[in-house]
Amino acid sequence: MFFYFAFLDLGDCYMLGAVQISVVFFLEKFINLDTLLQELKVKYMYQHSRTSLAKLLKNIGFTYKKDDNRRALMEKPYVVTQRRKFLKKYMDNFASTNPKKVVVLDETWVYANGSVRKSWQDQDIRSVKRCSGDGARYIVIHAGNVNGFIPHVGKIFKAKTDSRDYHTAMNAEIFEEWVKDLCSALEEPSLILLDNASYHSRQKEKRPTTAWKKCDLQNWLEENNIPYNATDKKDTLLNICRNNYTEKKYAVDEIIEQAGHEVLRLPPYHCIFNAIEMVWSQAKRSYDKEIIKPNMDPIKAWTLGLETVTSEQWGNYFRHTHKCIAEYWEREKFLIRTVQEIIINVNVNTDSSDSDFDLNGCEELQCS
Repeated sequence: MFFYFAFLDLGDCYMLGAVQISVVFFLEKFINLDTLLQELKVKYMYQHSRTSLAKLLKNIGFTYKKDDNRRALMEKPYVVTQRRKFLKKYMDNFASTNPKKVVVLDETWVYANGSVRKSWQDQDIRSVKRCSGDGARYIVIHAGNVNGFIPHVGKIFKAKTDSRDYHTAMNAEIFEEWVKDLCSALEEPSLILLDNASYHSRQKEKRPTTAWKKCDLQNWLEENNIPYNATDKKDTLLNICRNNYTEKKYAVDEIIEQAGHEVLRLPPYHCIFNAIEMVWSQAKRSYDKEIIKPNMDPIKAWTLGLETVTSEQWGNYFRHTHKCIAEYWEREKFLIRTVQEIIINVNVNTDSSDSDFDLNGCEELQCS
């Protein structure tokens, strides 16, 4: 989809870009073929027939299908901003003369009885396997790079909670201690990718919130040498605090940076940028085959599952993820360039300086 534009002249590329941008940025309205065509004609972006527009949309990768809520979340303005920052930092590292090796990490879980819930059955009720339940849950954490798992850092432990959300079985203390072990095990300065789970994001200093008492707000202002009036009400104090927020500092980031490595946080809802997700999928399939064997315990079964993921497969997963990231990078650069051109064109052809387009985060992305 992204390289299709390389074979078009500037005018055709602009027209295709206008159509693509319109579909993306007019999503707050109900868009079908007729309403999109009308919108494009009003904006002087496309003056051809309905049939031609349908063919064009198909050629540039669009299909008319049921909306995916996760994809909608991925395009929220604050997520787009974080994605652009991630893409730029990742690709800058990749293009540098001395790139840091990328290390990915994540947590997942397995059940003591496995997760296979299918069997060969006929109409006889006797052929239906009785489910014994999931059993205890085990939390898993590991890290790897393009060559495979980082040796001696894998951790698996039995969850102490019955919650269906495995994140409740982890906390910042456990994770931060594990990160120290990871940093010690890395043989060279690395770029460590991690998501924004709450236990990855313990702040060194808590920011004031509406739940804070007035005296706590005053203490925070005094500790940070920020002036206020003793007669100020709580709302006023809170606004003063908010106006003096500094950049968030995470405990994990400090641990990683002090060890000589660099942190790159994944944008929300973008697990597709984390190669270890495919590793988990393969390891869990192997785990489900091992755990049903006689006298097999979860820790041994998981160890055997990890051993099925070879160094070559790790490399394949990394290359697949890099390709995905590179495609997003090209798309973001193209979108920004085209949006800027369209805004200029729309403003020239209208009496208003307002625009339907959001350039949120564009200042972070230098398109070369």
